[in-house]
Amino acid sequence: MSKTLDHAEYCARQAMALVPNNQQIVGLLGGCLCEQAKTDEGIAFLRKAIRDPISDYYVYSQLAFILSHSKNATAQELMDCHLAYAKGEMAWAAHQTFEGYRPLEKSFDRKLRIGFVSGDLRYWHPVGFFFTPIWDKLDRELFELYCYNNSPSYLRNAGTDHFEATSDAWRDIQYVNPIELAEMIKTDKIDILIDLSGHTGYNRLSTFALKHAPIQISWVGYHTTTGLPVMDYYATIFPVAKDPVIEAQFTEKLIYLSLPNSFDNKESTIPVNPLPALKNGYFTFGSFNRPNKVNDDVLDAWAEILKRVPTSRMRIGNMPSAIWAHIIENLHRRGIDINRVKLFENMRLEHYFQAHNDVDLLLNTFPFTGGTVTNHAVWMGVPTISLAGETLVSRQGASIMQSCGLSAFIGYSKDEFIEKAVLWSSKTNELNAIRLSLRDRVKAASDGAGKVSVSDCVGQMWRECWRRYCLRLEPESFSVGQPYSADQ
Repeated sequence: MSKTLDHAEYCARQAMALVPNNQQIVGLLGGCLCEQAKTDEGIAFLRKAIRDPISDYYVYSQLAFILSHSKNATAQELMDCHLAYAKGEMAWAAHQTFEGYRPLEKSFDRKLRIGFVSGDLRYWHPVGFFFTPIWDKLDRELFELYCYNNSPSYLRNAGTDHFEATSDAWRDIQYVNPIELAEMIKTDKIDILIDLSGHTGYNRLSTFALKHAPIQISWVGYHTTTGLPVMDYYATIFPVAKDPVIEAQFTEKLIYLSLPNSFDNKESTIPVNPLPALKNGYFTFGSFNRPNKVNDDVLDAWAEILKRVPTSRMRIGNMPSAIWAHIIENLHRRGIDINRVKLFENMRLEHYFQAHNDVDLLLNTFPFTGGTVTNHAVWMGVPTISLAGETLVSRQGASIMQSCGLSAFIGYSKDEFIEKAVLWSSKTNELNAIRLSLRDRVKAASDGAGKVSVSDCVGQMWRECWRRYCLRLEPESFSVGQPYSADQ
């Protein structure tokens, strides 16, 4: 991957020198820069790729995802970008003659047909980690499950096979155009259609713009609004407190879904080890987040923490070697001895889990906080210092810490983020006790250990959406599961 990114940027810059006004090349360079922790530079190129705000709406989709990673993007700017995308998408939809499925039978308790549209139905992808345990627990007596798989064949793995084998119907749709897909969904008589991608890769939001199912929900794969006025609901995948500030950032009505712990950690059987600092004699911070989540504010915070804990070290994983020099140079410019920092390429899953045994405490990125990596870290006994911000995605890491009873690892400003990291580096005995008990906490919080099951919660969500539709009521926000409070 490192060579691919390196070569892609080089080729895109050479191409721009030849045809500086080529829209596709400008957009390609922007995307490539964003993948190398050069987010703001990449955003500038993506903006240049937008010539016509209506016909170039697909660029807004790419820009919307990347803006959620930027320290400089406000919540309103993020919302405006999603709305700009939706304006172009809905303009296209308005020129189509398609009419969606409208069921005649509207009894509250009949068996419902649920459709899932995704390009990520596989193992070892964030959607797979979050959604597989939910999928496996869904009540097949109450719901028929249809999958519309938009993933290219080369990404298929055992997880894809599992989803196909356990669905009532499976459709490969990579080469199916939006109108054909809409007709397919209409023919399948889907009652509730669920988008598992949002504005991430391999999404099919264009088809959702046609409103092909009575109820449409965005869930799991994207932590911001789709912007589409025809997407009825957005359901949270991690617990979050009811908040009008968050609701104002969505065109959809929010479903506050508080599930029992249902993250898939079955791939890791690596045991949790005692706190490394007790043996090493120095403290080790770490991060395993994607490179495009790392920005100047994050590097500022990391550097300040390392300065305040002068004997500490840091291990940064999942970093393509093509951007190592960029990270090291930025930390060195902030006064950090580069010998204190060790970077690692993307690792095989078993090696990635094993790498947690060398880290005492993880430092989250912001504003786009870690979800998958934070859950993995919890499984390996390592808490993550997380900054809770004003957007949903910026509260993901904090929500996971809160759910595990680790609110002491949450900061609500950059200064508090730094102070918490420094404080916990001096509490090694307490950190060790947390480390050795954290996996058992996760197991105790899993489905079956509480009063409400995953299948019950998800079923309640779908039934309430269906009830409102049958009564011809407009979508409204509602909560399912144990109420969540950031103060609990």
